[in-house]
Amino acid sequence: IYAAIRNARLARFLHRTRRPFADGVYVAPALPSSCLFGLMKPTVYITEAVAADPIALQYVLAHEQAHRRHGDHIWNLLRIGTLALHWYNPLVWWACDLSKRDAEMAADTSAIATLTPEERFSYGETLLNMLDCAAARDTWFSCSTTMITTKRALRERIEAIVKNAHTALSMAALILLIAIAVVGCTFTGAEEEALTSVKSPTPYGDHDIVENVVGWVSDQYQMDY
Repeated sequence: IYAAIRNARLARFLHRTRRPFADGVYVAPALPSSCLFGLMKPTVYITEAVAADPIALQYVLAHEQAHRRHGDHIWNLLRIGTLALHWYNPLVWWACDLSKRDAEMAADTSAIATLTPEERFSYGETLLNMLDCAAARDTWFSCSTTMITTKRALRERIEAIVKNAHTALSMAALILLIAIAVVGCTFTGAEEEALTSVKSPTPYGDHDIVENVVGWVSDQYQMDY
């Protein structure tokens, strides 16, 4: 009942506030994140900020269109039904969480398939800008997809973007920025500690730098799988 009411309210809000942007794409003010929403006719909704940023727009559309091709709007509904039937089983909640993370990873993989290493870095920055720990924890019963993410899932997604990239130094810098931003979701004053805690990685090669920064993020903030 809660899921039905919540999604009905979201549908009413989107239809009342949206305005056309492109074929099958609408701008919806006050959305916390761009998303794909709708069961029979899934539609991409973007925020005002994304509509005003051509680079972010490119990546967001690629990500949400990948969700549409993968049928993730249907999988979201199935996950909600599974949780409604097996709400008492923590293993089912865990399985649904892993399923949602897999869906985001698959959409990222599809979105970056044709990107250069430099464009992958820009895509990672777009994810970083959408980091919203509070909003990401409130997506369990929503049929919409979203690019906002938790700190744990963000590390997993950035590692996948880093894979096989030739701009390892830039990726290491991005991961460090993510570590600082992630800490801001739960800790106060951690940015200064993060900046002073990391030693210069100059003795290492490019890919060693990435591995060391990723390892440091995991050790310092327990961003485990």
